Amino acid sequence: MTTVKSTAAKPIALASASNPVDELIRRFGLEPHPEGGYYSETYRSDKLICRDGAPASEGPRTASTAIYFLLANGAYST
Repeated sequence: MTTVKSTAAKPIALASASNPVDELIRRFGLEPHPEGGYYSETYRSDKLICRDGAPASEGPRTASTAIYFLLANGAYST
């Protein structure tokens, strides 16, 4: 069994030692990221903000988001 540390204090035990990457993707519901790797949004703020000097067409955007992001086996993000 492979163990991977999470952002939490206790480690996560992975059931599949043969392919821990696939297990992480499954466990955290990760999806392919358009620039490489895998991700899953874990938080999105309810607060909306507008960037100073932005054109009105840009509109408001979320003040904060957080994601899990995984690059594995020599992958890279562009």
